[in-house]
Amino acid sequence: MCRASHGYGAPMGRQRRPEVAGGYYHVTARGNSGAAICGDDDDFALLFGLLAHAVARFDWQCFAYCLLSNHYHLVLRITAATLSRGMRWLNGLYAHRHNERHGRKGHLFGGRYRTGVIESDRHLAEACRYVDLNPVRAGLCNHPGEWRWSSYGASVGEVSRPSILSLDVVRAFGGADGYAEYVEEGLAAIRAERHARKRVRPEV
Repeated sequence: MCRASHGYGAPMGRQRRPEVAGGYYHVTARGNSGAAICGDDDDFALLFGLLAHAVARFDWQCFAYCLLSNHYHLVLRITAATLSRGMRWLNGLYAHRHNERHGRKGHLFGGRYRTGVIESDRHLAEACRYVDLNPVRAGLCNHPGEWRWSSYGASVGEVSRPSILSLDVVRAFGGADGYAEYVEEGLAAIRAERHARKRVRPEV
């Protein structure tokens, strides 16, 4: 597997693409108008539990995930053309249970989920790193290991691996240490970019 650069953004295309059995996808679902989809740890646990059921029910392979307050990311391989059906099941059931729990009505998610097709090993590695670094990029933590609701901790061996998580990408880097080093390279790039922005910020 090739070492990938920090500049990852291509897989978030908006156009609808046909589902391909055996295809790899970066999937994102966001709250309606940017609203929260998870308000507390019980919401996060519910969403993660349903995700685990979806991975098993639709025979997906999950390489990375990150659940945030107003959206979530998945990196998946589908064995059959079940992505659309599976995402409707996952988001629909979670929205129903979330609304029931919080006594609310209306749409929880902002329309159709977004997908980006992953077309190479390099792209797959970049997608996983992008997802694991998402909480840092969102300003929620300083290091991906601090965010409980992502695949990073399990990928690098800091916490037990959930059954839904495939470590194929981690193994391609020679194991947890190699993948952790790869993520640290991306983290360093994020910090350097922030530092550069501060330096060019005009004085008030």
